[in-house]
Amino acid sequence: MGRHLVLLAVAAAVAASPGVAQDTIVVRSTSITYLTSVTAYVAAGRDDGLAPGATLEVRRAGSAIGLLTVTDVSSHRAACAITRADQPLAVGDSATYRPVAMPPTQLAAADVAPPRSSGRKGPPPIRGRVGVRYLYSRGSNDSRTLSQPALDLRLDGANIARTGIGLSVDVRARWSNSGGAGVVSTTDGLARVYQASLFWEPVGGPVRAVVGRQMSPTLATVAFLDGVLLEAHGRSWAVGAVGGTEPDPATFDPSGLVKDFGGYVTFRSPVGASAKRWTATLGAMGSYTEGHSNREFAYLQGGYMDTRFSAFFAQEVDYYAPWKVAAGEASSVSFTSTFANVRWRIASPVTIAAGYDNRRNVRLFRDAVNPETQFDDAFRQGFWGSVYLNPGRHLQFGVEARSGRGGSVGEAAAYTLTSGVYGLGRLGMAVRARATRYDNPSADGWLGSMAVSMAPGSRVSLELNGGIRTESNPLNDPVDQSLYWVGGYADVALLRTLYLMISATHETGSLDGVDQGYVGVSYRF
Repeated sequence: MGRHLVLLAVAAAVAASPGVAQDTIVVRSTSITYLTSVTAYVAAGRDDGLAPGATLEVRRAGSAIGLLTVTDVSSHRAACAITRADQPLAVGDSATYRPVAMPPTQLAAADVAPPRSSGRKGPPPIRGRVGVRYLYSRGSNDSRTLSQPALDLRLDGANIARTGIGLSVDVRARWSNSGGAGVVSTTDGLARVYQASLFWEPVGGPVRAVVGRQMSPTLATVAFLDGVLLEAHGRSWAVGAVGGTEPDPATFDPSGLVKDFGGYVTFRSPVGASAKRWTATLGAMGSYTEGHSNREFAYLQGGYMDTRFSAFFAQEVDYYAPWKVAAGEASSVSFTSTFANVRWRIASPVTIAAGYDNRRNVRLFRDAVNPETQFDDAFRQGFWGSVYLNPGRHLQFGVEARSGRGGSVGEAAAYTLTSGVYGLGRLGMAVRARATRYDNPSADGWLGSMAVSMAPGSRVSLELNGGIRTESNPLNDPVDQSLYWVGGYADVALLRTLYLMISATHETGSLDGVDQGYVGVSYRF
């Protein structure tokens, strides 16, 4: 452990170059790249100053129209809960935020520059994306392989032909070919419709209606619903009701087996009224199979943000019918699926954060997968606290302690040190280092990683990363095992509408290793 912390200290010393100025950037800007009914994905991530719990304000034509709260981040992407939307959000909408985590990988001028005008007077009535992707992975000693081409289509429209009518379409298809030495080869195809809905919402009107396949707004744990949503809203409130059936979980075909009904009420601060923003939602949902109770629960969600402090909280409370209690449930009321995150910028260079997460299943957003991201996902559940120190515009140091309870690794503890230098020179160079020590009932070990990245302009992002994970497990043979990896990715925007993503990772060592390559091309309009 000592020699690895020495390596981390060396990286921190490299980062601590003299002559850096204090960060005077107050607000940075990004844009929405993908949408579902409850989640917005933005083109900024951990290395751009975002972290779970951070809040972004969505703006269009100079006016604030919504609020997003970050739930999951990768290096240059983030998934956000849509905590409010006074108008239907659209791909391409600008989102502004105050950096709360890592310093920027771009120069200050690039961070605060407004989006370039496309020459149009306003957004087109229908926006979308068509993507072609290919994933290939190969296990150690060619024991297993996977070849997976895929297609996806996304359409979003609002106020088409000034009728107040809009649409949301999300269709994805993939073909998987798996095999390897001593493994029976298999081929299968899968096509799923995640969204296919029409909505009616007159501009400036107080009502909204959605019909078709959709994700239940606000009550995000109801993943997909074939049904109807009705909502009335004002400047600082909204009330809605939803009902329908869940699609077949295996095929995603329409099915009338499981029926869901629910409603919600939201109160919020008016957008733009104050630097202090808040939102609170209370809802309830019932799920029934052939007339019998499947699940009945209430849902509470709230968020707050000002210039120095932000917080986000979500809690589900399940009600168990008497027959469920007789079958073994401890009581008729159970507090399930809790998530909470707070961040406080105590002073200009110091930020503290803490949180708790016991969600059983959560959709994570990753622009690259390697042993480091897989490790973090496995240790997602539990309590955590962290302190970040930004002594200058280019530097950051951090320490985090995490205690897991009931996740995939059981009761566990992890301690992490991070350091980095960011935004150097015209290429926007960055160097990051990390060391993590962990213990759980079956194993203990450490993980160390380092990454070098650059962003030579607003259209290109490049990274080379690598690391080592060593683990001691008495059930392994041998007891002490290790895993080494090296990887990288390139994210390139071409001609404003064509996007290319390439990533590759090579793993080797006594632990199981996988070689993985991914390429994706998407055309956005």
